[in-house]
Order: sequence, then C-alpha cells, then structure tokens
Amino acid sequence: MLNFSGLRYDLRAGWNLVSLPLETSNDSSANLFPGTQTGPFLWNGSYNGTSILAPGSAYWVKYPADKTINMFGDSIVTDTVALQ
Repeated sequence: MLNFSGLRYDLRAGWNLVSLPLETSNDSSANLFPGTQTGPFLWNGSYNGTSILAPGSAYWVKYPADKTINMFGDSIVTDTVALQ
C-alpha cells in the first residue's frame, strides 16, 4: 500500500547531501533537483556522477544559491537492504 506524500528540501548555497525518500514518477536528477551547479554525485568506492536517483542512496548536489525543492511521490513503507 502506497501513500501519497510530499516533502520540502531547504537547500543552501554550496554542497548539500540529499536522498530520494519517495517513489516518484520521474527519478531523473534534473526533475528532482533542478538547477544544480554540480552533481549529483554518489559514493560507490569513489564519487560518480549520475543522472538517475534511487531510494536508499545519498547524493551530493551543489547549488549556486539557497533553493527550496518540493518533492512529491508515494511513501516507501518497506525496504530490503543486503548486508555484507
């Protein structure tokens, strides 16, 4: 069962650590975090740029000025994480 919800990111000028805590219809970084100066970058042994974001990961994005992002989607109510 999914519940529609939204959230607000108050981002600051410079680097911000963000995630995707919702199931959205468009997971592109340009859609979710428009206007970035640099990023998003995902750490996976080294920093890698990506254009598609996935729930459960954290990303660094850089903005030239303070920005508010409103994000809407379905709540993620369960998740499975593989332990190593």
